Amino acid sequence: MLRPCRPQTHARARGTFAPDAGECVDGLVVEHVVSRSVRDTAAMLDATAGSVPGDPYWAPPGPDCWLIESAKAPKRLRIAISLQRLGGETLHPDCEQAVRHAAELCASLGHIVEEATPRLDLPLLVPAFVATWSANLAALVDTIAGFTGVTPRADLFEGLTWGIYEAGQRVSASEYLRAKNVLQAASRDVASFFATHDIWLTTTLGMPPIKLGTFDLEEQDVMKGFLPLFDYVPFTAFQNVTGQPAINLPLHWNADGLPIGVQFAGRFGDELTLLQLATQLEQAAPWMPRYACIKV
Repeated sequence: MLRPCRPQTHARARGTFAPDAGECVDGLVVEHVVSRSVRDTAAMLDATAGSVPGDPYWAPPGPDCWLIESAKAPKRLRIAISLQRLGGETLHPDCEQAVRHAAELCASLGHIVEEATPRLDLPLLVPAFVATWSANLAALVDTIAGFTGVTPRADLFEGLTWGIYEAGQRVSASEYLRAKNVLQAASRDVASFFATHDIWLTTTLGMPPIKLGTFDLEEQDVMKGFLPLFDYVPFTAFQNVTGQPAINLPLHWNADGLPIGVQFAGRFGDELTLLQLATQLEQAAPWMPRYACIKV
C-alpha cells in the first residue's frame, strides 16, 4: 500500500539520502517515471520531488502530499488545443482525432476548450536545440571517458550518437551561449501564453506508434538523423526547451487498436493542476481495462 505522504525536506549533506540524478542535458531533460496510473505518478513525486542545497535552479515548492492533493478535482480550466503542427502542417488523422476526443472529454467535464497555440519560432529553435543537445552529449561522453579511461571512438556508439558527439565537439562557446539565449526567449514567449491558458493539449506523437527500426539510428549526419525524430514528436521537445511540465495520457485508440497518446502541458511549476486533471480524466475514461495484462 502506498503511503500518502511526502518527505518534508529533501535537503541533505553530501552522502545522505536524496535523488542523485534527474535533471540533465543543461536542463532540457528532467526525468520522472512511466506509470500505469496517475496515482503512481503522484506517489513517485512524493518520493523524489524537491531540491538540495547548491542546486542552480529550484522548482516552486509543491504540496505537502502530491498523492492526496492530486486526487482532488481541479478548478474549471481554460484548455488550449492544437489541431495542426507548429509549422501549420496537418496532423495525422489518428492524432487529430485523439486531440479532438480528449478536447471533447475535457469540455464534458466543464472545462473551457479553445483552439490556440503558443508562438514558437521553429527556424530559430531547432538549430538552438540541436546545438545545446549536441554540446551536452559531447560533454557527457567526455566525462564518461574521463571516468573510464576509454577514448571515444565511432565503433562504440550508434551512428547518430557519434554524429551528435562530433557535432557537439564543434559547438563554440559563443554558439552555445547564443543558443541558450534563444531557448530562454522561447520560455518567456510560452510563459505569456500560459498567462491566459491553464493547459495546452496536443498529440504526443506525430503519427501512430511505429515499428522498431523505422528510424535510421546509424545516420551520422545530425540534421538528417534528427529531423525525422522531430517530425515523429512534433510537440514534446518544446517542453524540454521551456521547462513546462507535461503528462502523456492514453485516452484514444485507433482502428488498429494502437494507443494514440495526447499530451497535456501546464504552466511552469504547476504539476499539481496537470495531475488533478489527469486524475479526473482517468476516472472519466479509464484506460486500465485496455490492457489485458492488468487486472482491474
